Amino acid sequence: MRKLSAHYILSPGLPPLPKAVLEIDDDGTILNLRPGYGSQKEEDKLEFYSGILVPGFVNVHTHLELSHLHRKIDRGTGLSEFIRQVIKKRTEYQLDPGLILKRMAQMRQQGTVAVGDISNSLDSLDAKKKSDLYTHSFVELFGLNPALAQQIWNEGKKVHKGFASAGLSTSLSPHAPYSLSEALWQKLRSHEKKSDLVSIHHQESPEEQDLMSSHTGRMARAFIRQGIDPDLFPGPVKSTPQWILPRLPKASGYLFVHNTYSQNSDLELIRQEIESDKTFFALCPNANQFIENALPSNMIGERHNLQLCIGTDSLASNEHLSVLEEIKTLTNNFPELNLSELITWATLNGAKALGIGNRFGSFERGKQPGVVLLEKLDISGLKMTDECQSRSLL
Repeated sequence: MRKLSAHYILSPGLPPLPKAVLEIDDDGTILNLRPGYGSQKEEDKLEFYSGILVPGFVNVHTHLELSHLHRKIDRGTGLSEFIRQVIKKRTEYQLDPGLILKRMAQMRQQGTVAVGDISNSLDSLDAKKKSDLYTHSFVELFGLNPALAQQIWNEGKKVHKGFASAGLSTSLSPHAPYSLSEALWQKLRSHEKKSDLVSIHHQESPEEQDLMSSHTGRMARAFIRQGIDPDLFPGPVKSTPQWILPRLPKASGYLFVHNTYSQNSDLELIRQEIESDKTFFALCPNANQFIENALPSNMIGERHNLQLCIGTDSLASNEHLSVLEEIKTLTNNFPELNLSELITWATLNGAKALGIGNRFGSFERGKQPGVVLLEKLDISGLKMTDECQSRSLL
């Protein structure tokens, strides 16, 4: 058994606990979280750290397959140009099979214990089998040509079967509101089980809204240049939730990713159709800034009515796959956010979004959430700093 303590312990659902003690079994199971007694030096075999202890981070949105595109994509181009560059350059640059495992090891060292990963292929399979990170692979489907729906579907099922056969958690998911044909939506609805999870890129760019509402704008023009008939475009509809909500398959949980331009009316539509305990919204602020030079300000304003969690997107749109760096960006841009709520987004909310809240996300007896030490921050004020670092203790 290990006994860990620090200046504070933060766990979702509890107030900050000064100099409390975590008692942890050899297999990482939480046995007890109790107040500290007397001087830490007087307690036998107690490990005391300068900083704050939090549960392991849950990164709900990554694209590990794009790890080889680090610093290969231009910044600030807007979504459609970003997508064009990713499609072009992911084949121009070769993906080293060991690179994904290396990136996952770095994430683990920085405190991440679980990942929701968008997968278009089985390129990440071997790394996920070898890594001690928990992973859920969202096998992504996209294609507006109905004549290709069966082929896309067959390829997606092959990837899904590959992850499932390896004993890895996985589900089939739509890419985005604007990128599936009606035939592909129908296949997805007929397949998904109620126990599956669904992830979808959502309201990431004004280009998406232009396409959905009036079939105009940069994304529409980009699709036309690719040879896509405008008659195949989705909509027109007032908002993307109006289009996707009738088409989403039945699932145990829904993860709406980015939400950079979501408005209250959009959120209200979602609330009307999906139970709140099944609905999660992922924020990826560093990627939002990289692609659109924007942040999901409205989501922050509505945060008390939403289950928010944190993702990093890919190294094509980010310098890091670090949840801590996302927390720093949110703190610097939204000073009204306190550290306790940010940690809840980064831990328990993320765990619930991936359907693993019974194991990860908080220091509750019987869980195995991992332990992360936050160092070089404002301990007395319980505030994040740009100098803060995170490292895994367990």
